[in-house]
Amino acid sequence: MTKKHSVLKTAFIVFSCGLIIFLIAYIYLYFNLKNNEQTAEAKKNDVPYSVASPQNTGLLFKFPDNSGCVVYLDFSSQMIYATVIDDCEEKATEYYGYSVDFNVNSDYYLISAIIDRIGGIELNITGEELRYTGIQITDMISSKTDITEIRKDIIRSVFKEISKNGFSKDDFVYIIENSDTNLTVPDCFFWENYIKDMSLRCVITN
Repeated sequence: MTKKHSVLKTAFIVFSCGLIIFLIAYIYLYFNLKNNEQTAEAKKNDVPYSVASPQNTGLLFKFPDNSGCVVYLDFSSQMIYATVIDDCEEKATEYYGYSVDFNVNSDYYLISAIIDRIGGIELNITGEELRYTGIQITDMISSKTDITEIRKDIIRSVFKEISKNGFSKDDFVYIIENSDTNLTVPDCFFWENYIKDMSLRCVITN
């Protein structure tokens, strides 16, 4: 055998051995990776995926004349319950079975600003459906002695508009910054994702 043939034979053997080692390594890595993917997929499927909705929360909007309104956000049933309070009790923790988790002490000018932020509301006061601004609503409330029914109509109209246009984080921040309240931004951080749809199902409970 010539020297040239010997070199070729050696090179062929080395190449063959390398190819076999490469194939064995490739097959090992392929099946190992596949098993790991199947195991990871099985673990992922074993873990239930769900996004928890916020806890049900009651807000008491209290005004200088000691009247108020409890707005109960029932996230579990996607409902809003509003209760008009003629005389708020000091440090009350619930009204008519609805908890008061946060107090928002303010005046009617806050309600006026909220109405303007949602684009005004429609009311039927004189047999005709008209759109009112926040200031007009404030003047209407202050000029009447019996405002219980008007307040209920205002509440319905406010949530009707929110169901159309939504209520943003900035709107919640506005309430927090312009009232005396223990409500904080983290408390209502996720409410924006629910409040629009929930406003379609607002019930005045009294």
